[in-house]
Amino acid sequence: MLLDKSNQVFSSVSWFDEIDSTNLELGRQLAAGGGDFSAVIAGSQTRGQGRLGREWLSPSGASLSLSIAIKRKLENPGWLSLLAALAVQRMIKNQKITEVGIKWPNDVLVQGKKISGILAQLIDGAVIVGIGLNLKKQAPELNAISMEELGLDLDIDTAASEIGGLFGDLIRNFELNPDEVKKEFSKACITLGQSVRAELPSGDQLFGIASEVDSLGQLVILTPEPKHLSAGDVWHLRS
Repeated sequence: MLLDKSNQVFSSVSWFDEIDSTNLELGRQLAAGGGDFSAVIAGSQTRGQGRLGREWLSPSGASLSLSIAIKRKLENPGWLSLLAALAVQRMIKNQKITEVGIKWPNDVLVQGKKISGILAQLIDGAVIVGIGLNLKKQAPELNAISMEELGLDLDIDTAASEIGGLFGDLIRNFELNPDEVKKEFSKACITLGQSVRAELPSGDQLFGIASEVDSLGQLVILTPEPKHLSAGDVWHLRS
């Protein structure tokens, strides 16, 4: 596949019609000397990875599977997955789509349905940020939505380059003016202000109000005392 637009955004780009996992492949490339803001893009994944060890399904041609390497040292690397989600949210809003928001920590929803998911992994001192975006209609049981269903015919190269460009801009802005970027994220994050149930990796549960995202990218839940959640599943509770 020609990746003319993506080659203008990333330091290097590798394309695969099919790969086990773009995150795994980018990890292999980093071990062999790959550079900062290099990327791997695939048409499908056979062992795609989701949060908390889950599988991320990406049938051929249905989704964008993009992984980006961040090798530079950041003061708050926990924010990288949030910035990636914000980049996707910005990209979709730029297509004149409303009702698009971020469900902490890394799902982008349109009209209440998932259109994108993010997975950040620390590998050999670098952060690999994997981004999945539904381009075509997904299986009905997934409660998902796609760019196609929103009336948008976005090819893989265009989607990857636009997300990558916005992600790079957000990283630079975050280094210069983190408070400004945090305000934008808070405005886009539909979890804040909600009554939530959080399931921790240990299996324990928290109930409370999601009040803010702290300087480390953790979700603060008032239970009523504040608890800072760095990982876990969060459900919005209906009143």
